[in-house]
Amino acid sequence: MAFSALLFSKKSETNAELATACKAAGIHLDVCDDIFTAIKKGTQQAFSCIFADWSAQPEAGFLLKRARESGPNKSLIAIAIVENDPSATDIRDHRLDFLLHRPVSAAEARDV
Repeated sequence: MAFSALLFSKKSETNAELATACKAAGIHLDVCDDIFTAIKKGTQQAFSCIFADWSAQPEAGFLLKRARESGPNKSLIAIAIVENDPSATDIRDHRLDFLLHRPVSAAEARDV
């Protein structure tokens, strides 16, 4: 299976930077700025990872929970896009694998 990712963010700058980095890395990226579309895709399609804009709470946490409960995404990688580091409880409870700090640059996104 090719590496594919889902991005849930309402910020166009973030979406553009991540789309550029994913395209350069050969990663298929589905971008959703609407939580209902993101949940539908996250529960029905297989993704290797989900990027969730952590400033969009509680939607971002709910998306990760629902995606992991679905058959195709039980072992996905969760990457939170943050302005500030989330609490240790949030990291543990939402099983966040990586943090991507805003403002997102294409170089930082490539590194992650």
